[in-house]
Amino acid sequence: MRLWVWIFLAGIGADIVFAWHGMAALCAGHLADPDSALRIARILAGIHQGHLVNTVNGVTPEWSRALDILLWLLAAPVAVIIGWPRALFAAGVALGPLCAGCLSVALGFAIRPFAEDRLLWTAGIAALLLPGMLALAAPGAVHEHVLALALTAASIGCANRAWRGRAGYGFLAGITGGFAVWLSPETTVFILLGMLPLLLRWLDKPIAGTITATASGFIDVIGFAWMVDPGPSGYFALDPHRLSIIYVVLGIFLLLAGAALWQLQGFSRPALRRAAGMTVCAGFMAGWLLLFPQLLAGVALAGHWPGLPEALLVASACVYAAWRAVAERSRFWFYIALCALLAFGLGSCVAPLTLFAAAAFAWLLPAALSQLRARVRNGGMAGT
Repeated sequence: MRLWVWIFLAGIGADIVFAWHGMAALCAGHLADPDSALRIARILAGIHQGHLVNTVNGVTPEWSRALDILLWLLAAPVAVIIGWPRALFAAGVALGPLCAGCLSVALGFAIRPFAEDRLLWTAGIAALLLPGMLALAAPGAVHEHVLALALTAASIGCANRAWRGRAGYGFLAGITGGFAVWLSPETTVFILLGMLPLLLRWLDKPIAGTITATASGFIDVIGFAWMVDPGPSGYFALDPHRLSIIYVVLGIFLLLAGAALWQLQGFSRPALRRAAGMTVCAGFMAGWLLLFPQLLAGVALAGHWPGLPEALLVASACVYAAWRAVAERSRFWFYIALCALLAFGLGSCVAPLTLFAAAAFAWLLPAALSQLRARVRNGGMAGT
């Protein structure tokens, strides 16, 4: 526990130090950008109306209200003393550092099985130095992307631990993944990529219970969020850019796929069981995409190309993962390299995904440094 507290505090401290240039605007009472101010204004409008709202000043952003709820909870304890406007401004200032701390913990947790504990903090520091990260994580920046990235990393870390059949971690992977999608549906592809190895594990080991637990955690959060946070067009609007019925159906399909794998697990012929399981899961995924072609419409319109720094970071992560895949004959590391490449490709279509691709570098940094440290230590011992 002490380790995670120190990593959390290190993330907060680094965020404040790296973003010192924005302090003058905060002291003058201004948040980091117009979107941040609009977010706070929307919450204030909801407080005056007695409920959270979607529209403020005639503008209806695509954001879900998950972050609004979090900011409201942060501000509520002091609002009775200093009033809601000042309390929400303070919550907006604190949000970035708090999210930076959470991201440091989540990245460290996700890479811990492959790195030394003393080096886990480097992931959070490296993440804050990624191109564009400070604009989203600085004090006064009221955005959901950093927290969504942290929840995605936590979900992947839990799914990795669930790979050995630990249903509790599978349930946590689903819960954190559900919250990530509620905050930002752009995380969906990474949540699914984190869950896919569980299906591949099922081909050899009977872990259908773990897969079902993962799907249960996901649909629990998505279903609850859909009920309390419908979009401006109602519960059945087909909006791929915010939490909607699209992602509720995904959760239901994942749960049905888990139940089907549980039934197939008893088949006596392994080859038939594997073929049936892959067919069922592929069918559910294909059915989901066919039901909601809106999901692919945005991907087909490429309007952004990652810059050179992001490309170099992703390339470094891919080269390292591929090197470990060859050196250790590990399908896990090969899969990591493929996921980083996929994220980079998707970043050319959906700009925020570029940050997720570059984050692979920060996530893998503690593992690479641990290997380097071990080689230096072993080399020094050999020299003596």
